Amino acid sequence: MQKYQILYDDNCGLCGKIMEIISRLDRNNKFSFISIYSDEAKSILKKCEISPDFDSVIVISEMNIYTKSDAVFLILSELPFPVNILMIFKLLPPRFRDKIYGILAANRFIVSCKLVKGRAGLLRNHL
Repeated sequence: MQKYQILYDDNCGLCGKIMEIISRLDRNNKFSFISIYSDEAKSILKKCEISPDFDSVIVISEMNIYTKSDAVFLILSELPFPVNILMIFKLLPPRFRDKIYGILAANRFIVSCKLVKGRAGLLRNHL
């Protein structure tokens, strides 16, 4: 069975929440999660000749390195139904997918803050 390492920004609340969801859905334990800031990640990035400043989720398999939207679609392809239905968006041109990924990645901290505020509001409404 193929195993994957996901290098992600654990300082990003949105990224951390997404990794939690992936972990819950990963029934076959295909994914391991590594903070992009860890010594292990730094070693992996150096070995793979990837800049430590590279601003993307990175998925590493035994033979390949996936970044940006390709990394997202690899993860989706390994998750169960109905989540893997999102693979339909892989039909979009890679440059367009990566542009959308870049916009989301550049604004991930803003999105994280809005999600936290929204969740706090929901909690307040139920108290």
